[in-house]
Order: sequence, then C-alpha cells, then structure tokens
Amino acid sequence: MTLALGSVLLSLLNLASAALIAERRRTGWLVALAAQLPWTWYDLWTRQFGFLMLTIFYVPVYVRGWRKAPRHAHPTSSTVVLATTARTANTIGNEAVAVVG
Repeated sequence: MTLALGSVLLSLLNLASAALIAERRRTGWLVALAAQLPWTWYDLWTRQFGFLMLTIFYVPVYVRGWRKAPRHAHPTSSTVVLATTARTANTIGNEAVAVVG
C-alpha cells in the first residue's frame, strides 16, 4: 500500500466517523477512536510527528464524545408513535365535552 493510498483510506475512515457522528450515532465516536490506531502507525511510519501529537489530542475528545452521546439519539424502526385525536361528542347538549380516543 502506498503512502498516498493509505492516507486516502484513513481519511475516508475519518469521514465515515464524522458522518455517523452527524447522524447522532454513538458508533461514530467509536469509529473515530478506533481510527486513531492506524493513524498513529501512519504518523510514525511517515515521521509526521506533528500529526502524531494531533492524534494524541484527539483521543480524549473522542472518548468524551462517546461518553456524553445519548444512548438512543435517533429513533429506531421499532419505535411506535401513538397519536390521539380529540373529537366532540355527538350528543345534543354535550357540545363542550371532548372525547379523546
């Protein structure tokens, strides 16, 4: 794997994690955190120590994001929404009575 291809693949991994985080999925934080491992290897391999420091600073941010993210931030397909409608009773003299059902 060439270095250019490696950086593109790692960037796509970061893009995937950002998309998951934008959709408010906790998994995005774990993907971002897991991506730091290959980024660390890449930074060492290419001797880009500035990026290595950036990788080290990202880890606590991703851990905090994962811990603070709500567990059920997006509705699932099994979520049932019950809508109740109010209608007026049809009985004469009870026009002010509302029947909910």
